[in-house]
Amino acid sequence: MNAETVEAALVVAFATRLALDPAEVEPDQAIVDLPGIDSLAMLRVIVDVETVLGIQVPDDTAYAATTVRQLAKLIAEQA
Repeated sequence: MNAETVEAALVVAFATRLALDPAEVEPDQAIVDLPGIDSLAMLRVIVDVETVLGIQVPDDTAYAATTVRQLAKLIAEQA
């Protein structure tokens, strides 16, 4: 799986869970700076991505990156 596919799924998942327009989720923006993000929202985003892409993301991966793009790359490498 490529990082671009994962990144697109992450952007949609973050936007959906945080009630944002997908255009408001910049891939190089720090995840902690996304409005409304908390640990529960982050876990829900990961579950959404797992469901959409049919993959499993290790628990520690969700917190191993600081940006959406970095997280997408880590998930793609592990998928």
